[in-house]
Amino acid sequence: MMKKRTTIMSLSLIIIIIIGISIYFGIFKPPIDNKEVKKEMVEHLLGKGQSQEKYELKISYSWENKLFSYNHNPYVIKVVFKDEPDVIYHYTYYYQSEIKEVIQIGVSPISKREDKNFRHVE
Repeated sequence: MMKKRTTIMSLSLIIIIIIGISIYFGIFKPPIDNKEVKKEMVEHLLGKGQSQEKYELKISYSWENKLFSYNHNPYVIKVVFKDEPDVIYHYTYYYQSEIKEVIQIGVSPISKREDKNFRHVE
């Protein structure tokens, strides 16, 4: 009786560990390295005539985006250009499509900016 109970507990623990590892690799672990996303983003901006000295780039992984966003894109990419420091440009990187591409998805002023003529809208 005790051996059967130990076996059931061991199997239950193994199943819980397998489920936990699956959830980690399926949701919480970034599917690609941030360095690859940064490389694609730098190339995209270089193609638009923007050298790396002209902007600050912040890339972060968000498992919440992977779970809840409509396109399941887990990367949050923000760019602040030095000639327009009061505006954040938001981008996304479609890494799962056949044609991997970076697309600008939004612009948000940091302060109460009256002028809506943003310099770097694509």
